[in-house]
Amino acid sequence: MPPCFATPAPPRCARWPGFPPAAPAPKPCCAPCRLPTWEDYRPGDRVVYRRNPAYAPRKEPASGLAGGKVVHVDRVEWVFLRDPQTQVNALLNGEVDIVETVPASHYPQLRTDNRVQMVDIMPAGPFTVIYNHKVPPFNDARVRKAAMLVINQEAMLRAQATYRDFYKPCTSVYLCGSPYASEQTGFFTGKPQFEQARKLLKEAGYDGKPVVIMLPGDAPALSRLPVVYGQLLRQAGFNVDVQATDWSTLITRRTKKDLPENGGWNAFITFWGGVDASSPVTYSPLTGNGERGYFGWAEDAELEALKTRFIETADAAQRKDLATRIQLRAIESGVLAPVGEGKAPTVVRRGAVSGLLPAPAVLYWNVRKE
Repeated sequence: MPPCFATPAPPRCARWPGFPPAAPAPKPCCAPCRLPTWEDYRPGDRVVYRRNPAYAPRKEPASGLAGGKVVHVDRVEWVFLRDPQTQVNALLNGEVDIVETVPASHYPQLRTDNRVQMVDIMPAGPFTVIYNHKVPPFNDARVRKAAMLVINQEAMLRAQATYRDFYKPCTSVYLCGSPYASEQTGFFTGKPQFEQARKLLKEAGYDGKPVVIMLPGDAPALSRLPVVYGQLLRQAGFNVDVQATDWSTLITRRTKKDLPENGGWNAFITFWGGVDASSPVTYSPLTGNGERGYFGWAEDAELEALKTRFIETADAAQRKDLATRIQLRAIESGVLAPVGEGKAPTVVRRGAVSGLLPAPAVLYWNVRKE
């Protein structure tokens, strides 16, 4: 659901240490835009969101996800164009006004075309490898560690984002520069250690069974990372099968706990919003509660105990220490592997729209059609 339908934080958040006292339950309210009707929702084609005339915004300036959410246009049409070149052509031809993200291969063309403007409104976020702890070979912690040891953040990020303006190596599981980010990452350096990886594979008795990595071909912000990661794994002795799919299929397939040959999977790489990735409470992949947790279903009682202590304490110094211990534990047990940070510019038709706000996602309040 787009951020046109922002809602207040869950009431339980207000009861956590460090949050203000819970406010009285809000009266029923509506959102800046109306949910689409069946006529406005055509899967695979477009979704039309219409301004809600009953909505009363706050009498204050818009500020990201906060402030007065004033919708200045009658409707916003989300048009599904799966091919990045088709998206760019539609923008250059005036058929659409905004492309939320574009792959790095189009940056040289768009940077020099005076018909469009590249705007930097969304903050960086982490790319993360998720391993399936349920099935071989990543049900063995030694094999997960070997897979983490081959990661070359610079090579993977450069292949994905091309320009250093749009990526940054970062070994912390949290967003670098955020309050809980730490350089204490144990064995993980973000630089390849192939010899150590080979030793671990031999120790674990890895039998050469293919490791299936899912690649979302229609997600240009992610699609190059699995290819490079697969090659790095091969250099350490893994047999790798990078399977191209689309993002919709990937998010369905990642729910399966079957063996890869029966429709399951071994690993995939995802991107997370920087705000959510700044805390162990809000970073969903940072879980060790098995089938009740994030895909991959890591089980780590120590990690969960540390997270509980983090939630229960209000002391800032203790929270910082616990966040670092959570990071070290997550890396040691192979819950996830940090690939580094990236961001993609939003591209708009020059002179066509104004008012885009810096935020974790592209927002459509405050935007005017010129």
